[in-house]
Amino acid sequence: MNNLVKKSIKFLVEQDVVESAECVIAEAGLTPAELITIVYGEIVRTGQIPIIPQVGTKDFNIARLTAASYSIPTVKVSIPEQKDAFLNDDGGY
Repeated sequence: MNNLVKKSIKFLVEQDVVESAECVIAEAGLTPAELITIVYGEIVRTGQIPIIPQVGTKDFNIARLTAASYSIPTVKVSIPEQKDAFLNDDGGY
């Protein structure tokens, strides 16, 4: 029987980064925990940090779009005049 001692790792990452990265990680068929375990194993095995960009253009674009979606401006409209002005504003187009 293998009684490995395990350590829990907890850290904070910006939500948009997590959501974008998890899309790519899932496309690779992994969970975030599996990926971290693989990365740590590679560091131990090679003595180097294994950072090599391997994401495809499609996945990269999806990740960028997800991150950009957090920067969409919002407008609060509370009176009819503001509603009309908002709906009639073409943004300069």
